[in-house]
Amino acid sequence: MFGIFKRKPKRCQNCGCEQQKLHAVYSAYYKDKTDETPQEVCTPCLSRLLPDSLQSFSSRAVFVEPLSEDGYVFVRFADEQDKANLAQPLESFLAPQGTACSVCAKATRYCWLPLEVTVDNAEALQYQNKSTFTDYQYLCVDHLSTQFIECVEKNHFYFLTLRLPVGDAEGFCY
Repeated sequence: MFGIFKRKPKRCQNCGCEQQKLHAVYSAYYKDKTDETPQEVCTPCLSRLLPDSLQSFSSRAVFVEPLSEDGYVFVRFADEQDKANLAQPLESFLAPQGTACSVCAKATRYCWLPLEVTVDNAEALQYQNKSTFTDYQYLCVDHLSTQFIECVEKNHFYFLTLRLPVGDAEGFCY
């Protein structure tokens, strides 16, 4: 009787498997293509798309642990309007030239920040900077991808909007 309320499974556009929920992955920067149709993929396919995206990205980026599945978006530091609360603190975590992965010592351009980097501020989203927050990790493509997918699986996230780094401008994902 209550089966009529059950959602019809969606089909992953990458592998064809059926899932109740999928990630909506956009390939363009949000300001460049606002009418883009996302690719809907399952978590295993996302775990293969993410390293490819990170390998093709030619600059440095900071990744803040996702807070919810509502959205996870790459923003160029140059485009961020809220410099004091968001861009400046996160920019302090950019991997310096020649930085090694905290796990395997491969060269890396990425930094992973846990949610604790967020400042408890009811008025606006705000982050600590590198001088006041030390629980960050510089991670290579493989280890950043693993960290991100583990977070997705642990929290059962299916992103309504997921925009990974593209282009050659430094930025952050949050």
